[in-house]
Amino acid sequence: MTLIRSNTSSRASLVDQPISRQNSICDANNKFVENLTVNTSFAAGMWCYITFIATDADDLNAPKTFQALAWWGIDGKREVEFRRLKKPSD
Repeated sequence: MTLIRSNTSSRASLVDQPISRQNSICDANNKFVENLTVNTSFAAGMWCYITFIATDADDLNAPKTFQALAWWGIDGKREVEFRRLKKPSD
């Protein structure tokens, strides 16, 4: 989806927010690297199922794959419903 890949403010809302939450929960310093996939579903807004890579600034050689479910409403409201490390079997 080019919207999230090319629009910095969109990416900041929908990808950086789950990274920030994960960092605060795990006392980490993960930074966004790249989107792997973005799938969307539309219903009075857009659900975004995002898979992306982030690295910990303290260990740049260990990238981690995350998944997030984000909501972008037609009213402009943006919210992250969940984020997690991707399970190896997914």
